[in-house]
Parts: sequence; C-alpha cells; structure tokens
Amino acid sequence: MKKHNLFIVLFCFLFGSCSTSDFSYRVFFWNWSGIDDYTKFPYRLITKSDNPFYFKNDTSYTIKFRQMLSKVTYKYKGAFHTEDLNLFLEQTQTTAFIIIKDDHIIIEKYLNGYTRDSINRSFSVAKSITSLLIGIAIDKGFIKSIDDYICAYLPELDKKKYGTVTIKHLLKMEAGWIYVDKGLPWDDDTHLYYESDVRQYALSHLVSVHKSGSVFHYSNYCTVLLGMILERASKMSITDFTNMLFWSQIGSEFPATWSISRKDDGLEQTASGFNARAIDFAKIGKLCLDNGMLNGERVVSSDWIQASTTPPIVPSGYFDNSEMGENIFYGYQWWGHTLNNDEYNYFASGHLGQLIYICPSKNIIICRFGKERGELDTGWHVIAKSICELL
Repeated sequence: MKKHNLFIVLFCFLFGSCSTSDFSYRVFFWNWSGIDDYTKFPYRLITKSDNPFYFKNDTSYTIKFRQMLSKVTYKYKGAFHTEDLNLFLEQTQTTAFIIIKDDHIIIEKYLNGYTRDSINRSFSVAKSITSLLIGIAIDKGFIKSIDDYICAYLPELDKKKYGTVTIKHLLKMEAGWIYVDKGLPWDDDTHLYYESDVRQYALSHLVSVHKSGSVFHYSNYCTVLLGMILERASKMSITDFTNMLFWSQIGSEFPATWSISRKDDGLEQTASGFNARAIDFAKIGKLCLDNGMLNGERVVSSDWIQASTTPPIVPSGYFDNSEMGENIFYGYQWWGHTLNNDEYNYFASGHLGQLIYICPSKNIIICRFGKERGELDTGWHVIAKSICELL
C-alpha cells in the first residue's frame, strides 16, 4: 500500500510481473493508497442503526479539559503546542480529530475539506474491527474456539504445512509466515491490497519460516484469513455479519461500507478496508471501553475485550524499540502499551495515522484520521497517550 516507484510499476505492468490484469491496473493507475480509496474499490453497504447512540455535548463539563490541552507539546518540526491545535491538525493533514471523556465530547474537529459527514478509510484499524467480529462469532457459536486449527475452516490448506496454525495465531500475528512490505509492486502487502481474487492469492502464497506461535510478525495474511474463516463459519458475507450483529448494535449514526476485492463475489478487505464516519469509529472505542456493551445491549463478551487488549504476562510479548515505541504489545489485532503505574492503554492503528485510542483508567477515547500521517517525530498513539496523561 505504500508509494511505489513508478519506473518499477511500469516495468511490472509491461513485462507481466504482476499476477492479473486487474492487479496490474490498480497498481499502475491507483499507485499510492489514500484515504479516498473507498471510492475506487467496489464495496458492500452496511446500514446505520435505528437507535443511534449520541455522545454528550456539555460545555460546562468540557471547558476545563479543553484548557488542559494547552499544556501538551508535540514534536512536529520541533516543539509544537496545542494552543495552535487547529494549525497543527491542518498541517498534519488531519481530517477528523475527536476526544471523548466520560461520554462527553471534549473536541470534535474536521479539517482539510472534511466534515462530520465525510467518510474516512480505516486502513489497519479494520484489523481491530475484524477481531471484534471474530469475538462475536465465538459468542454466537459460529466459531467454537480461538484454539481451533485454521485448516478446519480452510481445508484447501496443506495440513502438513499449516496444520498447527490456530485462529489465535492469526489474531496475534504469530502464524510464522513470511510477509514482505517494501513498497514494491510484487510484495505481499501490495498484492493483498490490490488483488481481485485475494482469497486464492492468500491461500496459495503462504510460506512458513517459523514455528506457529513462536514469533510475532505483522502480516495481512493473518487478517485476510480471519475474514475467510468468518465468512466460512457464519455462512454469510462479512458485510451481512457486520450488518446483523455489529454496526447497528453500536448505535451508528451513519451507514458504513466494507471495500471488497472485486464486484461480484469479492472478499471484504478485513485488513484495511472498513469505511465510516469518524464519530462512528469513536463508538467502536466506546464499545471497548464499556467491555462490549453499548446502548444497554451486549454486543461482544467482556471476556473477549479483555483477552484482546490486555498486556501479555511474559516479557517476550513486548516489542520495545520497535517503530511503535517502547512498552508496546500486540493483543488480538489490537496494539497497546503499558504505563508506569501498571495500567495500560490500547489502540487500533492504521496507515496514514488512522487511530482509535482507548484509555480505560480515565475513560477517554481519541480518534484521529487523516490524508497522511504528517511530519511527526512520533506516532499518533504517542500523542494520544500524552493527551490522556493531562486529562
């Protein structure tokens, strides 16, 4: 999904290095993935809730928290303070920025041509949504256990090669497969984003290099296969599943869409292609913050929320000095980081700086979406962490 060298793309396009004509067209003409990719891919519609949930707007409550934000300093081309918040968000190509505390909207801003009604592409935030759907599928009995072997759902796979891989390994990115993401037209990341027959591509390009369960390696193959397992187990499309058991239940104000790999029988882009309004993404944060409840309705079990987002017990579950920063862990398709007082925050993070950030100890949700990440010296999750420390 990264920006590709156009000379390399042209070589691939002309000399047949790409797998299909659809793939070649998308790589060559679409090239750089962007927040408006939902307009390029075919999609399936998810209807809004008949009983929307609304966060509170109480100026008397929120004004003191807004004043606290002036103390936050960001590293953006040097020191940058939040008294220049609008300028900061504008310069970092932010499209939506929302801070919610105790169900009150502290800040809700839309910039760079976007409004409250504008659609934002999730990118890898979709992975965390897919995790929630897997949890619901287990609650409803479609999937027996995360310890099920994936070959039970995907019998096309060779049991000798992949027979020890479980759903849990997919959730934790521990399947042990090679995954290449170098911004090249023939790498795994590009193929899984642009292929029209992504099911077949994923099933036929798995290469094991580690024992399953032994090594964390971030891979879209894991989330693509989770999507395939979900549709096989539920015997419905991922969109129908989302419509029936998720999107309405979280009190969505607006419709949403799943981008799909091709028009007719395409697979939903579970690793990257959920498209919605920022305020409804915030309700996903609310669902998690309230341990799977929203609008008085149980959407997903509290056990699933806890298992998905709780820090690992063993030190090997952390990724210190990684690109994400220190004290980082990975749950069931959710990132998180521990704090000095043994508390933790967790978040869904996507390409271009898309973010749903949740701070359980202070009852805070922060959502940020943008056309690009911005020239930041750190990740948006680090900025969100700093905000939570003040509020």
